[in-house]
This record gives sequence, structure tokens and C-alpha cells, in this order.
Amino acid sequence: MNLTDLSVRGFIDEVAASSPAPGGGSVSALAAALAAALVSMVGSLTLRKLACGGTGQAPTRATTPAPHGTPASGLTCTSASAPGLAPGSAPGSAEGGMAAQVDTERGAQRSDAGMQGQMAGTGVRSPDTGAQRDGARTQQPDPDIEADMTMAVDIANDLRRHFERLVDEDAAAFNAVMAAYRLPKSTDEEKKARSAAIQAALKEACRAPSEVAKGAVEVLRLSDLAVGEGVQSALSDAAVACLAADAALHGAYLNVMINLGSIKDQTFVTVMREEMSKALESGETIREKVMARVRKALG
Repeated sequence: MNLTDLSVRGFIDEVAASSPAPGGGSVSALAAALAAALVSMVGSLTLRKLACGGTGQAPTRATTPAPHGTPASGLTCTSASAPGLAPGSAPGSAEGGMAAQVDTERGAQRSDAGMQGQMAGTGVRSPDTGAQRDGARTQQPDPDIEADMTMAVDIANDLRRHFERLVDEDAAAFNAVMAAYRLPKSTDEEKKARSAAIQAALKEACRAPSEVAKGAVEVLRLSDLAVGEGVQSALSDAAVACLAADAALHGAYLNVMINLGSIKDQTFVTVMREEMSKALESGETIREKVMARVRKALG
């Protein structure tokens, strides 16, 4: 059974057990998945409010799970529909999630340095430009915000599923490192084979947390968009998404760094350190920006 198939209590019990895995790496991946899920929730709520014509009626969650590809479904309006999207409809989503095709016309007109890096090429507008005209908070739906939120939900859902896989992959990678250390070392040949296995396992153990760190930066960018354009009643949820993604980023960063200390391939170490430092710097900048906006909005 995968770790993500456990109940919440079951997962917590596994982490609390005396075995070293799942540990900080898997917990960081789960934190990133939860952050992405919150972004998806805020985006879906915003799309539903747009579908209701920005009437101020609160959307409510349906009990039946929505199929993949309809990010705003599962929510119903509590009033008749107003001009804009028809209730129950979902704006056209970008295919392929993180590998979505770019809306080149909008992307060229609305490029912004703050949305570079992992989000480059997604077609999602910089949150700064959308904050001044939040269609989810006005009477008339804003087609740009509709497109942005649809894209954000798709990307967040792709990231969430990726992080879910990394929860188990990180634990498996750690177990592989432990297995390599337990290999026999009686002869020179065994020592050489053991050393090679350890080095390979340590490099693989860096992969999952490094992907969590990079993906967490994407979620931080999406949380910025959710804070700027999302429905105001979910502002605190967007803020928690930001903080959870930040925690995932820092946790994953530390898990990479602790493995690098035992890796002999200095080229690999240098490249990985640079990538992680860049991710950490970008993430911290976004977090400060997002939380400053949240604090200002909340007074």
C-alpha cells in the first residue's frame, strides 16, 4: 500500500513510528501536495463565483467527487445564474497541466518578471496585474481572471498528483540508501560495489526532495495569483497555501543538503546546490510578497 493510500491518522502514525521512513522528505512532499490542493480549492471557488455572475452568493460543495478536467465542478450556486459562465460549466482548461500550451497572445501582452522561472510559459498572468481588477469580487465576470483561475487549477492539480507520488518515492529512496549501506564489504570487490551503490542511492535520494523544492516554488507563484485574483472569502486559504508551500520548500531543501554531504561527485553536488539555492531564494521572495499582501488585505 502506498503512503498516500493511508488515512490521515494512519499516515501520521507511520511518521511517528520508530522507522526512519517516511520522514522529513515525505512530509515535505505531502505539505506541498496540500498547498497545491488549497490553490485548486481557491481557484475552483473563484470560478464558481464567476459562474454565478459575481452575485455574492456563496458556492457550496457537492458530495459527489468531480471528474478530472472540470476544476470548478463539485460546486453549486445558491442562486440563479447571472451573465457569464453557465452554472455547472467549466472554462476550457489547458491540456497537459504543467506542460500546458501557452496562450501566446495573452502571454506576450501580459508577461511579467515575477512569473518567470518554473511558471514560465504557462500563460498565467502575473498576479500583480490582476490584483487591481478582481473580477471574482465585482458584478461582471472578468474573462482574464476566468482563464487565469482555470489554468491555475489545472497546474495545481498536476502538481498535487506529482507531489503525491513523491511522498512514496522519497521514502523508497531512503530505504534504498539504507539497503546500500547494508551490502557486504568483506572483499575489495564488495567494498567497491557497495561504495558505488551508496553513491547512486544518495543521488537518487536527492531527486525526490529536489523536485518537491522546485515544485513548491511553482505553488508559491500560484498562491500569489490566488491571493491577487481569488475570491476574497478564501484569502486565508490562499495564504495557508503559501505558507505550506514555503514549509515544503525549506523541508525539501534541507533533505537535499543532508544527502549532498555524503556524495563524492562534486559536479553533481555543485549543480544541485545551485539549483536548491535558486529555488530557496525565489521561494522566499514570493512568500514575503504574498504574505505582505495578505497582511495588508486583512488589516
